[in-house]
Amino acid sequence: MLICVTLTSMKNQVQITLDIPPKELWANRNCHWRAKAPVAKNARLVACQAMTDEMERMGTSTKWKKASLSMQFLFKDMRRRDVYNAAQAMKASIDGCVDAGLVPDDDWQHLEGGGLMAGLDRENPRVIMSFQRLA
Repeated sequence: MLICVTLTSMKNQVQITLDIPPKELWANRNCHWRAKAPVAKNARLVACQAMTDEMERMGTSTKWKKASLSMQFLFKDMRRRDVYNAAQAMKASIDGCVDAGLVPDDDWQHLEGGGLMAGLDRENPRVIMSFQRLA
């Protein structure tokens, strides 16, 4: 289950915080599509709701033409993890943010990669998704 908490937002920046994606969404996990599909759907819905709530709080209903996305993964332990695999596990959540109407699509013309970071937070593992308006 994904839990959402929204963080600060400014006129040209929006941040939402989600749980670390469940194991079913990680690319290197051997998971049947039937087990993965409901988990991905839930991740997409949670991210969509989080982004919708944050956009309402900001008072913006218009789509940005282009944005940059940075993700900071804060894990509960120091195990070795592939941050690019972690980013791939966030695909359903990114789609949920697009569904909320922040940007028209998640293709290269509308959403750029702004960076991936990883760190440690034993008490509160999470992913911070930061969208920066470019146009």
